[in-house]
Amino acid sequence: MKHKAAPIIIITLISALGIFLRLWHIEFGLPHSFYADEPEIAELAIKYTYEIKSIVSGGDYYKLIPISYVYGAFPSYLFTIFTTGFSKISNVFGVPATKYDLYVAMRVFNALLSFLIVPVITFIFYKKTRRAKLSILLYFLLAL
Repeated sequence: MKHKAAPIIIITLISALGIFLRLWHIEFGLPHSFYADEPEIAELAIKYTYEIKSIVSGGDYYKLIPISYVYGAFPSYLFTIFTTGFSKISNVFGVPATKYDLYVAMRVFNALLSFLIVPVITFIFYKKTRRAKLSILLYFLLAL
């Protein structure tokens, strides 16, 4: 039983370390944007969040067309949904989200979403190779 628990413990520790490193000092550079994709995606998501009511009520759906298609439309809309939800929930608790809060929340969401790639790729690798130790090494490299 002890031998079967070892990989689970190792994967849990690697996951915790990987998530910690992704979230550590996530507010870097704010209130300025130092990441190349933030002005293209985050600013658009924040804009849509605060204008969505007027866009829908006025039927001005053309305003939802992204300015740039460098990253495609999906990230803008995904982050808009997340930002709208985060903003509404923070308003319910009586703590309106500032732009700084929205940026940090989107960075956290992005970091956690990107971490989901780690177990998926490792699982696919393990299913193809059936090599547990190599899969744990791959998990470690992807997590960090």
